[in-house]
Amino acid sequence: MQIEAERSYAVLTGDVIGSSRLGDRARRRLHEALHFAGRNLRARFGEVVPYPLAVFRGDSWQLLVVPPARALRVGLYFRVSLRARMEAREIDTRFAIGIGAIDFIPGADLSGGDGEAFRRSGQALERLPRGARMGLALPADIEAQDLRVILDLIDIQARRWSDRQALAVAGALLGWTQTQIAQGLFEPPISQQAVAQHLSRAGWRAIWKAIAYFESRLEALKA
Repeated sequence: MQIEAERSYAVLTGDVIGSSRLGDRARRRLHEALHFAGRNLRARFGEVVPYPLAVFRGDSWQLLVVPPARALRVGLYFRVSLRARMEAREIDTRFAIGIGAIDFIPGADLSGGDGEAFRRSGQALERLPRGARMGLALPADIEAQDLRVILDLIDIQARRWSDRQALAVAGALLGWTQTQIAQGLFEPPISQQAVAQHLSRAGWRAIWKAIAYFESRLEALKA
């Protein structure tokens, strides 16, 4: 992908919560789950995620998202996909969205990239309050406290999801129907009514409204 100097990008930097408590076998499973979730993410979102997931230090990761307005949807999808793959509520990931220009990315090595978006993302992850799992860093001249509140509220709900609720939300984030989710994501397939129940308990209706607001607000800011 050609990096454009005057364009804004979103970089997501995250790490896995609870990984230090895992034994060797579980850590290998986590490594496989991270890469599986990354490949699945690119297959589902296409050009919105132009670079492969970068994994470093064993449990840390980065993603590039274009346009930036899709960053929350992509980050949440990655988060719930990992949760569902690990089938363990205690395994979760936190991440911070940094928005700004990018100076360079060496080849396909996203972890070697540099620029405002990379620096804001990494710094925002380091500054996340204790217990918080999603953050946002925008250019200094943009005030968007409402977007940070939305992240906090979605996060409070997301950390309560079971692995099956997380899987149902993953399908809903793609815009799939409940029947498609039931037949395409669950093994063995479940009923459409069961998917509806999972989404209801996950608070999906309110989550989707919040995501739609986040995206339209960020697009209006032209961040």
